[in-house]
Amino acid sequence: MRWRTLTGAIWLFSALFCKSGLSVAANYPAPEQEQQRLEILSNTNEQAMQAILTDFQQLHPEVSIQYTDLDSVPLYFNRP
Repeated sequence: MRWRTLTGAIWLFSALFCKSGLSVAANYPAPEQEQQRLEILSNTNEQAMQAILTDFQQLHPEVSIQYTDLDSVPLYFNRP
């Protein structure tokens, strides 16, 4: 019983306080000369957002986008 409690505590600590190395950044360069840069931190899969990001760039071709897909815990701790 004591071993399970210790194992659970270690797992909980690592899940809550250790930053995950599983972040994936995708860059969408500006189709025209870059004037602004939009950085998005999200836990939504980049493939699911790809159509929205390319549609945004069609409306705003001067904006480059860096889309970073994070786990929800690191995303929570990276908020402003």
